[in-house]
Amino acid sequence: MMSVRLFRLNAWDSPWLNVKFLLGGGIVLLILLIGLLGPLFWDTEMAYTGSAPLNLPPMWSEGGSFDHPLGTESNGRDMLAQLIVGTPSSLKIGFLAAIIGMLIGLVFGSVAGYMGGWWDHIIRTISDSAMTIPSLVVLIVIASYVQMTDTTTMALILALFAWPGPTRMIRSQILTLRERGYVRMANLSGASAGEIMFVEMAPNMLPWLAASLTGGISAAILAATGLEALGLGPTRVPSLGLIINQATTNAALVRGMIWWWLPPILILMVIFIGFFLMTIGLDEIANPRLRQFKASRHERGSKKTGSQPVSAPVPSADGEALPLDVHNLHVYYFTPRGEIIATNGVTFGVRKGEILGLVGESGCGKTTVAMAILQVVQSPGRIVQGEIKINGRDLIGLTEKALRNLRWRELALIPQGAMNALNPVTRIREQMGDAILAHESRGRIELEERILKLLSDVGLPDRVISMYPHELSGGMKQRVCIAMAIALNPDVIIADEPTSALDVVVQRVVAQTLLEVKDRLGVSMVMIGHDMGLLAQVVDRMAIMYAGNLVEVAPVAAAYEKPLHPYTQLLIESIPSIKARKPLNVTEGLTHDLRNPPPGCIFQYRCKFVEPRCRDQRPPLVEIEQDHFVACWLY
Repeated sequence: MMSVRLFRLNAWDSPWLNVKFLLGGGIVLLILLIGLLGPLFWDTEMAYTGSAPLNLPPMWSEGGSFDHPLGTESNGRDMLAQLIVGTPSSLKIGFLAAIIGMLIGLVFGSVAGYMGGWWDHIIRTISDSAMTIPSLVVLIVIASYVQMTDTTTMALILALFAWPGPTRMIRSQILTLRERGYVRMANLSGASAGEIMFVEMAPNMLPWLAASLTGGISAAILAATGLEALGLGPTRVPSLGLIINQATTNAALVRGMIWWWLPPILILMVIFIGFFLMTIGLDEIANPRLRQFKASRHERGSKKTGSQPVSAPVPSADGEALPLDVHNLHVYYFTPRGEIIATNGVTFGVRKGEILGLVGESGCGKTTVAMAILQVVQSPGRIVQGEIKINGRDLIGLTEKALRNLRWRELALIPQGAMNALNPVTRIREQMGDAILAHESRGRIELEERILKLLSDVGLPDRVISMYPHELSGGMKQRVCIAMAIALNPDVIIADEPTSALDVVVQRVVAQTLLEVKDRLGVSMVMIGHDMGLLAQVVDRMAIMYAGNLVEVAPVAAAYEKPLHPYTQLLIESIPSIKARKPLNVTEGLTHDLRNPPPGCIFQYRCKFVEPRCRDQRPPLVEIEQDHFVACWLY
């Protein structure tokens, strides 16, 4: 059995307790506190002209003094006092300019994205035009003619150029959010446009708004420092840019007075690093997939509540390798709030020419199993243990190149949403052709003949080859996906809820197409679904999943006529019947927290047959009758 390194969460990981965000915020807060609390410990009156001796070196140089630890400059100003006074001034300019620009952008972006129409056209035209203006050049011109006596005036001028970026970002987010169901419900409930924009949607953009704000603060501080260094900023209050300007004016670099210009530059660097860390931390908060989890020093074993040993459901009849053999599969999702156990020791095999139905409630791990077989589990998910073999070849550990060569040749997918799986702006000919040419070299005529043959095999007319996906019905799109899946005659096909979102007539057509493909090609399939009535007509065996665990695997007839596991019995009883009028049997209770499974049977909280040993002993998946496996202490 393979072993995989354990990925652990950092102890600080939590939605808003991101390490980078906290570190960056701590750096900025420390700099700010030095500026705000510095006057309590140092005489800041020495930051002004004539308040200290001239040209003293720092205390670590010959002639230096502890009374002026960073020295003084040629106008008789103490460098430490200037830094204590100037740092809050520079931060004030950045915060004011960025906040004003963000507020303007929030209003304009929300109105443009939500209202649309001529509002969107006007705001987008103005903001896009503003972004083409060389802002630094314009700022220099404005600063040359406007007498800036304080930092507030400079912040207002900088805010004139700070709003177009946030406007574009917020507009793009609003365009996405306005299609969400909760926004539609708020609209239907009579909420005003202002309430929807700023009460319903704005809170959902907080991480993006905060990241944009921190970036805007850095940009405003940089612009203000540049203007001040050129002598175009306010001169009454010391700032980091003004200190650099004075050092330049007094030829500090030529005279070797490094302590005149290096300290403010170092403080600016630290400030920018702090805001940069805050920005990338906020990006990770907004998009958890960006987060990386470190590997443990120890190899992963089974979790303390891990799966029990299982008998191998379905060995190969002739001793040869199964087309698909999954053994002891563990897939965890590493979230800020803990490890979610998506699959816990899942073991099954599929014989040649067999269709295995994988059934269970939403969230039980069916699609995760499919994605693990295809080796496309997305972050923060990880395959932490197990084996997945295609014709005896273990897929875990293969290189990406090897997997690309294997997919579609030996292992293919029929996706859940055909409309999302097909490129809406590309004709069916090109989409199917690309899938074939990625693995085989074919001439144009031969390729087209192959595509037409595949379309015919799934019951589609020749004209479909020249059509776009939006010109096809839902059932036709699904059959195109089936045709693409069988294009290279794979040994195994994963069908992830291929009949979802289709009406019952089309479901029947798609199911019949799958059966014809199986009979004609002898392909093995794993068919994932919720509709047990439909699956009963298609699959050969049924595998029932609950909370990431297989609880029963049986031939389809036995699963329906003689279900053994209490959960399987409840699923069968919940199928509506047109022969007898009876209340629908609803399974009471909720699935346990997948981050903390119980030590015993995973169905104990909802089972009416629960026994004392079910509380602390996990039942293994064992064969009760021929080819009929169940994980329950009742047997």
